[in-house]
Amino acid sequence: MFKALRARGQALYDKWHSPKPIEDTGALLSPTRLGQLRLQQLETLPESVLQAFAPDPLAWQDPRFVGRELALAALEKVVAQWREGNGRLAVLVGPPGCGLTSTLNQLREQAERVSYLSLPHRPCSHADVMRLLQSVFSLDTAPTSTSAAIELINNLPPSIILLDDGHMLLARKMGNGAALQTLGAVLLATQERHCWVLACAKQAWRRLCFMYGCHRLFVHVVEIEYFTEPELTQSVEARLYGLGYQWQVRVGLKEGERDPLAPYFSLLHDHAEGHPQLGYFLLLQALIVEEQGQLLALEDIPRLDVAGLKSCADDELFSLAEIYAHGGLHKVEHETLFRLAPDQSLVRLEQLRQLGLLVRDQSNYRLAPLMAQATVQHLVNANRLY
Repeated sequence: MFKALRARGQALYDKWHSPKPIEDTGALLSPTRLGQLRLQQLETLPESVLQAFAPDPLAWQDPRFVGRELALAALEKVVAQWREGNGRLAVLVGPPGCGLTSTLNQLREQAERVSYLSLPHRPCSHADVMRLLQSVFSLDTAPTSTSAAIELINNLPPSIILLDDGHMLLARKMGNGAALQTLGAVLLATQERHCWVLACAKQAWRRLCFMYGCHRLFVHVVEIEYFTEPELTQSVEARLYGLGYQWQVRVGLKEGERDPLAPYFSLLHDHAEGHPQLGYFLLLQALIVEEQGQLLALEDIPRLDVAGLKSCADDELFSLAEIYAHGGLHKVEHETLFRLAPDQSLVRLEQLRQLGLLVRDQSNYRLAPLMAQATVQHLVNANRLY
């Protein structure tokens, strides 16, 4: 009897204190308009708000770094074990845009020398690996052989090596497998002297494991995913903290009452599917700032229009899948991979770019960051990823 009365009382309390449900009436945003909408945000929103949600990776001890505490603790444990003489290779794995670089950056300040390198090229020869090692350790000249490299590196002072953009290790070129064997031999032979931590996109890591057995080399595999709803909420709150703004719907909120913003954050997480930068973009698109009163409000939260993905032909989907797996492809790499004439390759890449699915940097193409999650999900549903 008492339990039934208490349950009924809780139901009545929830009814009167829960925020009213909000309807999902947000607009559909065309991928081709995202760049234009970003410019509009830059023109209309306060600089402090824009800076708070800037897409750049977060630096060491940035207070906006939240939601990755477990992954960071696992990496710090790897470093601690290395200091105790039990050094083993570690890899940080996650989907594009989940915060791999930001997490890696939290290891940038240590008692030992820390070397950070974003892998600039895909190694396809022994010489490529030697030049990579030259860059990592700031050597005057590249080692002449694998044994010489191992001996030289093991005689250097202990250091922590952070290798970012591990997808660059993957290449569909002759010599890539041999180059990775050389690099793997060096890493294994020097892992007790130096602490190696690699950050790699999830699909590229799967390919590296499937094709070259990289999972046999890296003992520690730390995985992160896109934000959960509480993590995305915490991240938004952390980025707004200290700016002097207050949410209008929270004005006068009494202790114990349900947060009226909770349904909005739930809808935001649903529309962004946990993707941090997409979540921030959609939030800024719906955000209303009343600067005089330092108040914030939200209009209907929009979502992406993914109709363009459904119109892609099979060959275009395969191109998107390979660009995703490799973290990007040069137009020549795309030609070679699909055995296309230069003009055929360029037409396909440019058509995908015109749909807003790819971005181009000179002759390099990669998934449009804000469309990456939707694109990958469509590729998975279409069985175009392996």
